[in-house]
Amino acid sequence: MSIIGHKGWRFIVYVVPFWNIAGARGCIWMVSRRKGTLVGCLSFLLAATIRLANILTTALLTTASIANYPGRHPLALLHSLHPRTLHPITNRSSLV
Repeated sequence: MSIIGHKGWRFIVYVVPFWNIAGARGCIWMVSRRKGTLVGCLSFLLAATIRLANILTTALLTTASIANYPGRHPLALLHSLHPRTLHPITNRSSLV
């Protein structure tokens, strides 16, 4: 997506489901090949490798996202500094 950096994500987001469909159809085609041939075995191995890489990448990026977003800890600290009678200025609706 770096080659179209001037475009916003709002223009690209509609294409992502089609990329997923195309990738899934490609993997189905690779898995459905005859396993008795060299091309069939290599296609199956490639599809399995793609799936494993997807799972590992998802786990890694999820871990990075969790570590990068500490959640509501800073807001909880801020709210603990204010008396309960006062309403805090911050919006907690998305973090509660």
